[in-house]
Amino acid sequence: MPARQLAAGVAHEINNPLTGILMYSSMVLEHLESGNPLRKDLECVIEDANRCKEIVKSLLVYSRSTDSRRQIIHINKLVEQSFRLTRDQKIFRNICIQKELADEMMLINVDTNKLSQVIINLIINAADAMGGRGELTVRTYRNKSAQKVFLEIADTGPGIAEENLNKIFDPFFSTKPKGKSTGLGLSIAYGIVEQHGGRISVKQTGPEGTTFLLELPQYIPAES
Repeated sequence: MPARQLAAGVAHEINNPLTGILMYSSMVLEHLESGNPLRKDLECVIEDANRCKEIVKSLLVYSRSTDSRRQIIHINKLVEQSFRLTRDQKIFRNICIQKELADEMMLINVDTNKLSQVIINLIINAADAMGGRGELTVRTYRNKSAQKVFLEIADTGPGIAEENLNKIFDPFFSTKPKGKSTGLGLSIAYGIVEQHGGRISVKQTGPEGTTFLLELPQYIPAES
């Protein structure tokens, strides 16, 4: 059975009992008095069940990654759209955002929803790495002769530990505290970029920050 089909099957099978656990746990919690010692246990059950729901969502995203609706778009426009789609704008309150978007024709043929998901994930990870304070730089450029378009997302965080560098794209790997991440964000991003014939990597990391590099094929219109 293909991996994506298996992921979809597992996600659907887990989702049904999880829904029941969340519903009945919440119902019981509502009827417990505020001082009841069981409340804390039930809150833990609900918290962990919600975390499992997030993992299920990520598995479903992965399983659907073969379905693609592509369109031709300028990468700068996709970057701007991704910033607007970032739900939690509060995380940027104390972050200085620098956009160094090249003024060149940099068209890409991509599934905009999926590529936005990748960009949003990298932006939020950068903000988290800086603890909500620092400088976030988004840079676009191209290599005309190689017909490649590049997107860099750089933060001024503490960097990625050397022992974690070869694991950051592994499924379920995360350096965040338990319950704060499913550990699937970067692995799904890796799969989406690869599906588009591109590449995602860590360009540099160290005490002064980390730069992720996204490389995509440039769309070249056919001559009429």
